[in-house]
Amino acid sequence: MNKNELKIILAEGEGYGTEFKESLDRSIAREMAAFSNSSGGRILLGVTDKGEPRGIKITNKLKAAITDIGRNCDPPIAPSIEAFGNIMIVNIAEGANKPYQCGEGFFMRTGAVSQKLKRDEILKFIISDSFVYFDKEINRDFNISKDFDKNKFKEVLKLADISVKERYYKIALKNMGIGKISGNNYHINNAGVLMFAKDPEKFFRHSFITCVLYQTDEKVKILDRKDFTGTLLYNYDGALTFLKKHLRLEYIIDGAGPREEVLEIPQSALRESLLNAIIHRDYYDRRAGIFVEIFRNRVDITNKGALLFSKKYFGKISVPRNPVLFDLFHRIHFIEKIGSGVGRIRNVCGERGIKVGFDTGEYFIVSFGRKTPQKTPQKTPQKTPQKTPQKIYREKSNLTELENKVLKIIHKENGISQKQIALILKLNVYTVREYIKKLKDKKVLGRIGPDRGGKWKVLV
Repeated sequence: MNKNELKIILAEGEGYGTEFKESLDRSIAREMAAFSNSSGGRILLGVTDKGEPRGIKITNKLKAAITDIGRNCDPPIAPSIEAFGNIMIVNIAEGANKPYQCGEGFFMRTGAVSQKLKRDEILKFIISDSFVYFDKEINRDFNISKDFDKNKFKEVLKLADISVKERYYKIALKNMGIGKISGNNYHINNAGVLMFAKDPEKFFRHSFITCVLYQTDEKVKILDRKDFTGTLLYNYDGALTFLKKHLRLEYIIDGAGPREEVLEIPQSALRESLLNAIIHRDYYDRRAGIFVEIFRNRVDITNKGALLFSKKYFGKISVPRNPVLFDLFHRIHFIEKIGSGVGRIRNVCGERGIKVGFDTGEYFIVSFGRKTPQKTPQKTPQKTPQKTPQKIYREKSNLTELENKVLKIIHKENGISQKQIALILKLNVYTVREYIKKLKDKKVLGRIGPDRGGKWKVLV
């Protein structure tokens, strides 16, 4: 490892193949087991969770302690240890004798988290071949010089708040689990093709999303149809735009206050469902893509891919079928909390009285109920909810315009991250952090719970 590669790793932050630790602690055993059960990875000792290099005293005693931790796993894990300045890098290869167990149990890497496996998951891990990952396979047909779109990669880096010069893109791709050096050749895996190819359809004709609007409750008369065949981010944006175009707007009024326009189905629930379809889809099955279908009485989002765990854990855990894609979407802040997407969909739809169903068979289907529009003599139909009207944010005179904008976004979604706020307002994340601090100092904003997994609370 050289200085530039370490700098890029620190800038990229923790992910599917990278873990930071300030010092040696008991949790390093679970990280070693998780990396061995997944695709391998590295643990950087002497680095904070935020990627700040604090350094650690590197001694033979420390190296021996790490070796002993690996030896005590079952089967034993043999880490490769190297030092760069006062940073220790513990490299863990993908295991050849899975599954691996530490004193706390069996673990797998999910995004930037080592997740403990339950009994049924361990059994499935042992007896099935479903953990052969499509997105991790190297694509030998992809030529990085001809087929790689630097602008698409640059867009993802920007969304992930990662600053990397173009001449170091190959290093960045390698650190993100996408690129691989083989002799004198450089290869990209299928996740990289789906995300950064100039023409993904050239390699995977089945990676499309088809959106259809029907006139009735059945697949009879098509009113509009659109096929999206670009990168996964392009397909996601296109499908969401199609939904927003064809779903009705409702008006929520708080007392005598102004009315607020919202989609008849919460946009956050649609986003979660689309992301789930893209990330957890079985791309080995080339028979069909993802379907987004708008009927008169419902919206169905369908993808090929049965659950990888027992149905009794549905909505409680997440085992991604495509871990590299999962990690990429987590890095760009499209996925907030691992394993919580189903719960968020149920909660936000329940608040609006919208029925939502999940079919977890061979095809995973999320179905949102639509309300029958009521005829009204008004030229502009308005719908006022009968129960629990949504509160509307009213600007505070003692706050600046930008402070009010930040507070309004938080008021609408108290689980939003600072990076998501920055994307909405098209600001640097550090600017958002500064305004968050100002709002806290003015005692109009508080925080419930930890930085990760907690919520904001508007105090006025």
